[in-house]
Amino acid sequence: MLPRIALLFILFLAPETYSTGRDNRSTAGAAADFLYSNFQFFSEYHFDAEVKNFYFYKALYYKEHYFLETTLNVDFVILSFRDRVLLEWDFMFINEMGQTPGDIVFDPIDIGYGLTPYVEFRFSACNLQLGLAHHCYHQIDRQALPTVYFNNPVIAVGSKNMRLHDYFENLTRKKSWTFNDRFSWYGRAGYYMRDFFGLVAGEKLNGINPYVVDGSAEYRYCFYGIGNWYFTARGSTMVGYHTDVTGNHVGKGIGWKQDVFIEANFRRGDRGGMLFSGTSFDGLPSYPSKDSDARVPRFSYDRLLQIGLKFFL
Repeated sequence: MLPRIALLFILFLAPETYSTGRDNRSTAGAAADFLYSNFQFFSEYHFDAEVKNFYFYKALYYKEHYFLETTLNVDFVILSFRDRVLLEWDFMFINEMGQTPGDIVFDPIDIGYGLTPYVEFRFSACNLQLGLAHHCYHQIDRQALPTVYFNNPVIAVGSKNMRLHDYFENLTRKKSWTFNDRFSWYGRAGYYMRDFFGLVAGEKLNGINPYVVDGSAEYRYCFYGIGNWYFTARGSTMVGYHTDVTGNHVGKGIGWKQDVFIEANFRRGDRGGMLFSGTSFDGLPSYPSKDSDARVPRFSYDRLLQIGLKFFL
């Protein structure tokens, strides 16, 4: 009797169980379809590498530190939602070579690293970024200047063609250009952390960096194009407030920098390159040297002629 009752009970529940299982499979499939159609991993990346020389040194410090400089930038998307909200990482590497008093050319002097995770929101008119920049700068095989590092929450806004790849792809695709096609811009502002609600020691967040806040803008305009060649003018402007730093004696004040460059760009397919030349003008804080009582213009390219080559993807 009991086996018959059990069999009837199973037969009674079977349709409901089958229906529930079918619904679960349907829900899981819909969720999988949603994730597959809306989210992408490693959907894009951007890369550029630059090398440049410096000329017309106005002081011995510039000759010793700025003979040749190489810079590498890699920006890649980890996760993208409908190409509207993107989680990205930006990595920067810079190496500066100088000439020592013994006339040793290509002497590695300074090295810097930067890592910036951020979220990018892509709107119809512009791109918005929110991120945290960590940068550090070290000397190689010498300790004349202290290591500088900082953590910098930033907010940035840029035109849709703010990246080199997008900028020149748009110019290549169109036969006639509007002002917005020719012009690109990118603005950024940040605060330099010295405390995080008492949870992290200040010396872990900031080391010998005098800046409290700063803002910068970069802009480019294409004034002529012929074939695969595009000639552009580029500028960048930085203004920041710095204050006293214990052990470094950098005074309070306003630091500023203005770059002016002319670029000859060549594009073929997804790749491009440029020859560029220009100079910088700045009023940046000077740093004391451990080797002497003199103060040195660290991070300054003031009035140096810069000639270089850049490749980008």
